[in-house]
Amino acid sequence: MKYALRLVVEICGLFLCVCCFAADQTQTTYLYKGFDTSGTLVVEGILNLGINTTNRVQGDWNLHEVKPNKMKPLGPQLGSGKLVGQTNGDKIDLNLNPGWADNNVLLDGQVTTTNIFGTWGYYGFAGKIVGGKFEAAKK
Repeated sequence: MKYALRLVVEICGLFLCVCCFAADQTQTTYLYKGFDTSGTLVVEGILNLGINTTNRVQGDWNLHEVKPNKMKPLGPQLGSGKLVGQTNGDKIDLNLNPGWADNNVLLDGQVTTTNIFGTWGYYGFAGKIVGGKFEAAKK
């Protein structure tokens, strides 16, 4: 009985922390467009970002390839997934593949009142494989 009560108290505490964390987040949805180095639109979709008071970013993404091209690898930014990152002033860094040691798509951007713009890159152990620019407008 003592252990069951302790488990209930811990679960309630965890639930309270999650609720408090979510309450301190600013949730924003962005319409995302990713371009290759020649400026051609290659990926588009949605980024949902939650930024808390400590400038940590959590959220999810749902992106699709605009015009399939087997010759240009885009990395694991097609489909959907979770993201993490951080802000520092008007700068934002996002990882679309948290928890992976390689095979990552990283966004490095600048935040304005209406959008985010910057560069994206698909990275492996050997370094950057491909990249381009991106823009994300508030929905």
